[in-house]
Amino acid sequence: MAGRIRKDDITPWWAQGSGTYVHPAGAFSRRSLRTVAIRGLVVVAVTGGLFAAVAGTVQPRTRNEGSGIISVRQSTDSLLGGCGRVFEKRASPRVNGVIASVKADGVTPNVPQYGTIVPMSGSFWSPPAPPGVRVYTPSSPTIPRPTQLLHNMWSGALVVYYTTTAEPDEVSTLSVLAATRSDLFMIVVPWDATRGKLPSGRRIAFATWGASQTCQRLEVVALEQFRTAHPQGKAPGHGGAIAPTLAATTASPPPAQ
Repeated sequence: MAGRIRKDDITPWWAQGSGTYVHPAGAFSRRSLRTVAIRGLVVVAVTGGLFAAVAGTVQPRTRNEGSGIISVRQSTDSLLGGCGRVFEKRASPRVNGVIASVKADGVTPNVPQYGTIVPMSGSFWSPPAPPGVRVYTPSSPTIPRPTQLLHNMWSGALVVYYTTTAEPDEVSTLSVLAATRSDLFMIVVPWDATRGKLPSGRRIAFATWGASQTCQRLEVVALEQFRTAHPQGKAPGHGGAIAPTLAATTASPPPAQ
């Protein structure tokens, strides 16, 4: 029977049972092994090419999101932190500047509609959050709101928001970075829940003037890459420029939160 070891074969004693089957002769020759290896490489190459083509179609590098917003696909380091695409917005200069922090009634906060959950350009309050304070916690006497922090971003600051679901060690790491990494020029702030929730599962948000990104967890490399792509020098107020006051507005100190 084909494939059955015969007694007259030159085989070791342990392979001479009547019910033992072996591969046919030449099954493991160099030629056959080489053929199998080549076929495997072809399958891997074709499959990888198809996967890359599909991935490229589903996740383009740059995508137009409408309303003057584009999104950019990030590196594998960002994916490690569960980070989404970076959103970039180029608002018209005529809507960038100082507005009154309260409405005409003198009580209601004057919060513009930014079109994005995390504000990254548009009108803002004055003065900005104190430049000497780098870290805020839920127990801080006052916590600057995104509309005020946007003024800091206009001047070049990187604002990092964290939600109540952020891990204590993530907040601790952000605090250390804010205190020791002057190159990041970073302000760490609890997320303002009045603006709604961050995208599902996200608990960290990076924001500079004109750009934002949200992540499921803190990945320092992703934060550094975001900052490298959006440095202080890109901010219109970097270098000490005074923010313009928009027409028919009067700047006033923002109310304490």
